[in-house]
Amino acid sequence: MTRLEGRIAIVTGAARGLGESIARAFVREGARVLITDLRDEQGEALASSLGPNAAFRHLDVAIKQEWEQAIEACGQTFGPLDTLVNNAWWSTQEPIHSETDEGWANTIAVNLTGAFYGMRAAIPVMRDAGGGAIVNVSATIGANVAVPRDAGYHAAKAGLTALTKNAAVTYASDGIRANTVHPGPILTPAVSEIGAEGLQAEFAANLPLGRVATPDEVATAVLYLASDEAAYITGTSIIVDGGFTAI
Repeated sequence: MTRLEGRIAIVTGAARGLGESIARAFVREGARVLITDLRDEQGEALASSLGPNAAFRHLDVAIKQEWEQAIEACGQTFGPLDTLVNNAWWSTQEPIHSETDEGWANTIAVNLTGAFYGMRAAIPVMRDAGGGAIVNVSATIGANVAVPRDAGYHAAKAGLTALTKNAAVTYASDGIRANTVHPGPILTPAVSEIGAEGLQAEFAANLPLGRVATPDEVATAVLYLASDEAAYITGTSIIVDGGFTAI
């Protein structure tokens, strides 16, 4: 039997990058996965490539009504949701003094409020189903340590980590586990879009392992926390950062 046999999952930000790796790993391990993203063409292509155990739905995580619709669609397509991975993220790379109201609001909306909306919509379904697993993708650089600039991202990812711990202790009696994965430097298309390749390379040069992570290496940690192998793990974080926080 595969590690997620019979599980039904939603993965956000899953059309490419880390989310794509998570979706592929989940389907490979027996889960049925609703892939969600703003990138419809890429998401549809990924779902098609993964076969009948994957489907795609457009989802703007910052819009609560779209979350409610996605949870309902997941139930109609595969059955009641029992696994949620909040992976969608965004950053303006701006420091406090130059961050705009819009930039701050968008960063908090995608990284923190979107995860809150997802958890709020998913938890009642999980409770009715007798339990479930929530894995929120936080960040080493942001939630655990600070670097210059990127103020909104730091605030959102630290908040996401605290929110996850709150969910873990609040819903443990309902059989719902909640944990975070904290990637360190990882090169994905989104990192390239915000122009952070140089920052990633700078960190990689000083990491004990000497390189950035691949999306698949981070997806492995998400898979573990979603699986029954982590049945006694809740309210904690797995740091996947090549030794960055050990320096």
